Amino acid sequence: MSKTITTIIIIIIVVGLGYWIYQSITAPEELSEKEQACINSGGEVLTSLCCKATSDFPNLCLIGPCGCSPDNSHQVKICDCGSDKCFNGSECVSLDEVSVLLEILEQETGIDFSEAQPVDFKWVVKVTPKVEEEAVSGKGFEAERISSEQYDSIESFLIDRGFEKDLYNMADGTFVGLKGYKKDQIVCTVSGGSTPQELDINDVTVKCGKLEITIDVEELSQCAKDEERFSTIDDGYPGRCCEGLKEWSPIPDTRFSIADVCYEVGLPSESNIGLCIKCGDGVCENHPQYDENPCNCPEDCAGKNKSMFQSIEEFCQSNDWKMSLSKACEEQEPIKGSPICELCTF
Repeated sequence: MSKTITTIIIIIIVVGLGYWIYQSITAPEELSEKEQACINSGGEVLTSLCCKATSDFPNLCLIGPCGCSPDNSHQVKICDCGSDKCFNGSECVSLDEVSVLLEILEQETGIDFSEAQPVDFKWVVKVTPKVEEEAVSGKGFEAERISSEQYDSIESFLIDRGFEKDLYNMADGTFVGLKGYKKDQIVCTVSGGSTPQELDINDVTVKCGKLEITIDVEELSQCAKDEERFSTIDDGYPGRCCEGLKEWSPIPDTRFSIADVCYEVGLPSESNIGLCIKCGDGVCENHPQYDENPCNCPEDCAGKNKSMFQSIEEFCQSNDWKMSLSKACEEQEPIKGSPICELCTF
């Protein structure tokens, strides 16, 4: 009887030990917080080669954590969220092209931008028979007091990623301006520039968003009418002005009219877009889209007090000279040496 009981006890112990060993081998490991967050948000825990400095569950909404060569990579756990989502380090989120673009821009240029915020801006999508704009909702950020090299690196970043300058969305200024860039339906504006006092120090604002509509080139007219734009380079515009109109190009105009004389300031516009104006009828008049003056229409405006400044003395006392051009004439190429710089030397 005692042998039977002993045998039963031994069997129970062996079976229990075997079950414990089986459970230890087959029971899943306890999930970490990020593993559970990945699964809860619809992702799948996998392993992948990522850069040696990268730890488990990196932010895959950014480009870089897993972009190193095999020799400089190691296996880490990642969260695969599928084709239209990415793991931001905490959960699977919808892939936001604009946010990703701005984050990479900040990383690669090394510019200390402010935190990206929702922004609304206007984007010109059509110019004939009238200017049409689309309201774009996107994201943007800004930076203050960056070098000219850093400022130029923003354009280089966009161009390197397939963006092209959009001439509909350009506005040049002597020191500050606006440039538009477009790739497929993603559009960005870069605005800002330097001051006369610190020519190598710049402020900049970057805004990016996604267009909802596209330009229908077939709707464009064969010639541009009064107050409409033309371009001999960009197929998005009529290539010429209609008969009887004058081609005023390029715009915006960076010239100064002083006492019926038109002065270049050495900063030609980067735009290849012109405006068709009604010039030559003997009347120097204002239009909704432009004003006639001795620079764009001397045949109608000379001798009619239509200059920006009626005398050289008036120009030399103006803020345009005192606050901007005087400093530029001393330090900035190619303004330095322009005839306008010689007007106020008395």
